[in-house]
Amino acid sequence: MGSEAGCRFYLNLIRMTPARRDQDHLPVILYSQPQIPDRSEFIINQGPSPVPRLQAAVRKLQDWGADFIAVPCNTAHCFHPQMQSAVTIPILHIVEETVAAVKQQVSSHLAPIGLLATRATLRTGLYQQAMEPAGLLPVVPALEQRKLLHQAILSIKAGRRQQPAQTIQQVMKALSDSGVEAMIFGCTELRLLSGLLNPPCRVFDSVDLLAQETIRLALCQDYKPESLPA
Repeated sequence: MGSEAGCRFYLNLIRMTPARRDQDHLPVILYSQPQIPDRSEFIINQGPSPVPRLQAAVRKLQDWGADFIAVPCNTAHCFHPQMQSAVTIPILHIVEETVAAVKQQVSSHLAPIGLLATRATLRTGLYQQAMEPAGLLPVVPALEQRKLLHQAILSIKAGRRQQPAQTIQQVMKALSDSGVEAMIFGCTELRLLSGLLNPPCRVFDSVDLLAQETIRLALCQDYKPESLPA
């Protein structure tokens, strides 16, 4: 849905796959559908529902022969049940994959973890509801910072970089000052600023983690590159 974020996700698949030649890479259907109504606008301001087009998109991927689906948009996972109900193939859950990775790698139970995401993702508690049962303590930015963060994400979508990076750096510093052990990039656009940010603590990027699980699952399917390293 975010065109550049989708492209970055596909690049992650290419770069993370243990391939030594073209034939070792995964067969991928990349379906960019930016016309799906804004997920945050629907959640916050009761704008047009994205559900009909989300369901149509996943049905199309199933019809094209996909074995499973990965959706590199965090806010869209507020509608994961509706998407999954429209198809019979699995749809990976970016939030569940991210939280599972954080739980496995942080050092302590009830570790405070900062959350950077759109206002809609934070408002619905998408990450919070997954983190608390996993023994993680979600820490969200203050209200005013959540607004600034959301505007920064919209600016990234519009092709800007420097100003959004400065805003996000400030939000990360405030979260770090509050004592978080790590942070989650719970918006796929944040990955696009990686070269401009200096995180004050460890960052778990949902795009990277979704790509890792996509590769792991793909290599468990019938497709097995003959020269895949052990």
